[in-house]
Amino acid sequence: VVAAVIRLGDLELEDDRFAIHRFSAADPLWSSLDQVGMIEAPFVWAGEDRRYVVVDGFKRLRWARASGREEILCRVFPADTDYGQLWRLRAEGKLFGPPLNTAEKAQLIAKAAAVLPLPYLTERLLPALGLPPRGDVLDSWRRLAQAGDELLRAVAADEVCERVVLRLLPWSEAERTTMLT
Repeated sequence: VVAAVIRLGDLELEDDRFAIHRFSAADPLWSSLDQVGMIEAPFVWAGEDRRYVVVDGFKRLRWARASGREEILCRVFPADTDYGQLWRLRAEGKLFGPPLNTAEKAQLIAKAAAVLPLPYLTERLLPALGLPPRGDVLDSWRRLAQAGDELLRAVAADEVCERVVLRLLPWSEAERTTMLT
């Protein structure tokens, strides 16, 4: 990993394979960035044609763009870095960063499950999130991540608690929407 100044125009900001969306409006990060700027450099993965994929720092990079910045200091992983290793680093960063809301936990589990080996998921990820290391738990959280933005917004805003939202998953989307309303 090397530190390098990257042009914002060289970032693939629409590539969200590493993104974990917060699904809540209030984010104290924006206020902090406005007051003191960026403390931690975003992580990017060097791609083809001098384009970079964001691994960590989506909100900071959106803030930089909105603030009119043209370049930003980033930590750059070389193009030959293993995708699974990048995901492991992303997962570990999420586990020990700011507390995750339920929507973020579901996305983290679902995206990590698509890439990382089952032993990592059951022996490391689920226990670190305070969840039992069982396949049925993994499946439920993956289903939650795919249940739609409306449900993820509701659970992120604590309009529906984690326990209830997991029980709503077998319901049809129409039934869940009626219940949320």
